[in-house]
Amino acid sequence: MDIKNGSVTDILSKANARILFCALDAIDGPKIIVWDPTLIKQFNLVTTTEQLKQHKVVSMLQLDLSPRVPQVEHNHIVYILSTSNSSVINKLIACLKHARSVNVILYNLY
Repeated sequence: MDIKNGSVTDILSKANARILFCALDAIDGPKIIVWDPTLIKQFNLVTTTEQLKQHKVVSMLQLDLSPRVPQVEHNHIVYILSTSNSSVINKLIACLKHARSVNVILYNLY
């Protein structure tokens, strides 16, 4: 990469966007992102809602707000969380337990 053509922040932002988009594109079909609210501002530096839609993201939720999943057609739910905060992990567990109680769906956690 040529630093002269852009700031270091821009270059890092574009590199992180490529990583995110490659990960999203590896998941077939429409998907929902459930965000750790503490990470949303950081991801706003990397991507926009419109760009996420181009990678088949049909809805975005905050983990704090509700364990329910919107009634939009989707094949996958992608959780983007900070693992350094145990309360976020506990919220994820509660969310998955709720989803399991109302649906019979296979979950893959990575």
